Amino acid sequence: MVPGANSILDQSLNHKNVHPHIKEIGTENVEVCTIDSFMSNKNIDKIDIIKIDVEGVEKEVIEGGRETFKNKVDNVFMELSFLRRNRESQYWIEICKLLYDLGFILINIYDVARYVENGRQYVAQMDVFFSKQK
Repeated sequence: MVPGANSILDQSLNHKNVHPHIKEIGTENVEVCTIDSFMSNKNIDKIDIIKIDVEGVEKEVIEGGRETFKNKVDNVFMELSFLRRNRESQYWIEICKLLYDLGFILINIYDVARYVENGRQYVAQMDVFFSKQK
């Protein structure tokens, strides 16, 4: 079985280089809503931990749940990819800053995946755990 991936983003050059076996095979329309609207519609008042694994659109998910993250979420566990956008992107810094501004601090980093390109090792992705500052 060949591993696959799903994303609303096109593959970055880095992602294509590291995963040359992944090819676009089709597209599909998917209805989405923001976390803030979902929380409101479902009358959810509190989330102990939320897991985010959205293949490159983490910042957009958090921005769509700004009020939820600020007032209703205690912990965030997410995968941060350095390949979905080009390695030079500051996107991951923007995600960390956004979470910090919403009251979270980085607690731990797990499962760091690396790749080698031109004899140099790079971080491909990692799982991170943020917790609300008390």
